[in-house]
Amino acid sequence: TWMAQKRIERKYKDWQVKLMYRGNVLVTRSISGRKVAQIVEEPSDLAVYVKGVISPYGRLQCDPLETPRLIRISHTAAHIIIDLDQDKDFELNQGFVL
Repeated sequence: TWMAQKRIERKYKDWQVKLMYRGNVLVTRSISGRKVAQIVEEPSDLAVYVKGVISPYGRLQCDPLETPRLIRISHTAAHIIIDLDQDKDFELNQGFVL
């Protein structure tokens, strides 16, 4: 319903995803409340979302849901951090420069 959607938007307002590599923030993106609710509630949606955020920069060589500390979700800070340093085989796409 409309009210339920508004409640979700308020609950997950101003969330961001941060993609980290070698201590640097590669990208920071805002995420809609509806998308945050979807990926927090459904692990398979989280895996797909994470791979989508990463894909312009490189390719994961691990399962994002099985790799400790790759994905950190903070409800208090309203962000999702993807730490590519946790995938020891990750390499940036050719031509991408920090």
